[in-house]
Amino acid sequence: EGERLAPDLGIPPYSNSMYESYYKKTFAHNTVMVDGETQSIPAVNNVEVYEPTKLFMQSQPFNIMTNTSSKAYPGMDRYERTVAVTPDYLIDLFSVESATSHKYDWVLHGIGSFTPGTTMDAFAGPLGTKDATPFFRNGTSKQLTGSWEGAWTTVNGNGLKLFSLTSSPSVASTMIVGEAPGPGNDTTAYIPTVVNRVTGNNAQFVS
Repeated sequence: EGERLAPDLGIPPYSNSMYESYYKKTFAHNTVMVDGETQSIPAVNNVEVYEPTKLFMQSQPFNIMTNTSSKAYPGMDRYERTVAVTPDYLIDLFSVESATSHKYDWVLHGIGSFTPGTTMDAFAGPLGTKDATPFFRNGTSKQLTGSWEGAWTTVNGNGLKLFSLTSSPSVASTMIVGEAPGPGNDTTAYIPTVVNRVTGNNAQFVS
């Protein structure tokens, strides 16, 4: 059977204080945060509503899907994710755009030990003060003007290889590596967490 490498963390029992303070927050998910804020969840008559899938295509060489959310964050002109899956790899493209400058944090929680592909520098921190970012700890960082890579390795010898193509000589970003609480069935266990931070009117996170 396969092994989970970057799963949704799930939730602990409702009686656990971290259910509200961490696991229901945006930072606890593999997504993009805007300005450190929690995503809005649109609802009609107290029922959550979601925009229809923009693209869904299955084929022999690859499967691809695109979803968008116009109401996740106010003032965003684009908040869109496309995922393509082949038998050998996965491509994740997350595009965000606004008429004004924002701080965009691409977040990925992976299972296993993490080894960055470059030496990392000290991270002064904090990562943030809102949402669930105060749970982030033991951070290191690296200013980027090109591609970056790292790898998770599980105890079974499997792993997840990350190639980030976000940065360029004209649009630098910061890769921040630390740890945060992992799956909800054990809220005391911390797992490696990677944050790719870009500030500007728009960003495209490609991994």
